[in-house]
Amino acid sequence: MQKLSKNTTPQAKTPQETHQNDVFTDTLQETAKKGYYLEAQKELTPKPYAQKNRNLYQFSNGFTSVYHIVSFLLGIASVYLIAKAFHTGELTALKVIISSLIGLLLIGLLVGLEMLKSQSAINLFIATSKGENAPTGAKLGLGFTFVLSVLFSAIGGAFLTVEMNDKSTIIQTELAIQTDSLKNMYSSQLEGYEMSINSSKETLKKYSKGWRANNARKDLKEATEAKNNLLDKLDNRITLESNKAVKNTLENAKEGANTAYIVSFIVLCLEIICIICYRFRFIYLRNTEREGVNFDILPKKENPTADQPKSEPLTEIAEILKTFLSQTQSVTTDVTQAVQPYTIPTVQPQKSIGFQFGKKDTTQAVKRKPLDEGNRECLNCKEPFIYKTWNHTYCSEKCRITAWEAKTGKTFRKTKK
Repeated sequence: MQKLSKNTTPQAKTPQETHQNDVFTDTLQETAKKGYYLEAQKELTPKPYAQKNRNLYQFSNGFTSVYHIVSFLLGIASVYLIAKAFHTGELTALKVIISSLIGLLLIGLLVGLEMLKSQSAINLFIATSKGENAPTGAKLGLGFTFVLSVLFSAIGGAFLTVEMNDKSTIIQTELAIQTDSLKNMYSSQLEGYEMSINSSKETLKKYSKGWRANNARKDLKEATEAKNNLLDKLDNRITLESNKAVKNTLENAKEGANTAYIVSFIVLCLEIICIICYRFRFIYLRNTEREGVNFDILPKKENPTADQPKSEPLTEIAEILKTFLSQTQSVTTDVTQAVQPYTIPTVQPQKSIGFQFGKKDTTQAVKRKPLDEGNRECLNCKEPFIYKTWNHTYCSEKCRITAWEAKTGKTFRKTKK
């Protein structure tokens, strides 16, 4: 070990040599930076249709369930309004029994109405989501129940709005309080004038002539005029308060009517949203089923043509003629080969027709297409691609034109705009 000499001075160290790097902090910062890129990659990665629209599907389910309850409660208000019409006049036991029976009957009809509306919507939109003709009963049932539900709910909502916004009782109570206050305010002056009038009358009974009688007549006249003026003033104040109360009552009724119209419009919008939610529910289920079949998660159906869009009549006729001509050509070829001398036709083994019972071939594993490579196979080039809509069947415009030319035998020409 070497010793430092007395004349040797130690050299200062740099901060980098004195302090060591914090490896934990550096690693944490690098991880955070990498998380930004991973988050961006996760957000930009295409998601399956079933996962992307799952929240909207759950909202549609919840909205339809809750709105059936809301529609029923609004209909109860209409039932109460109808039953209340039998309580006019003298209330008797017969009227109470009749109104109660009518109320129970209408409540039962409301329950049946909501159930019929729900079932009609389900039957109608299941058929339309599959591309089938919807049953006539489902169409008529949904239209009929939609109109009745809007009518009952709108009337019930308007009635509740008017009842909750009615301030006529409060206005009349305030008018009575204000009238009593005015009468009390002028009562002391009226009593003074009344006492002066009575005193003058008593004096005139005793003295018909002289200065006492003249002063009594003068006081009687002045007191009577002052009393009448005060009564007129009181009547004007009461009339003014009454007119003000009538004006407030009319404004309140107008406000209640406007609010009732708004509530009726909101009910109509909610009914339409309810139908749209039913429609979206089955569109989501159908597209999710198709996506599951395309990903090889679900087995294909026995009748795949049910999911395909319907072709036009001319296209169907052309396909039938094409099939007929191809069959005719194959038969002609077989007959020609049969009449050639010394030619023995080769019999090809035919495939068995019908169902085959036994174990399935499980040697080949199911090949699932990853989402990054595509979630649907092009009908022309057989290459995978990511479809945007449910009827997106070709990967590009070029493949769509090529398939159309091969199907029709024509050359596609773009129209000039």
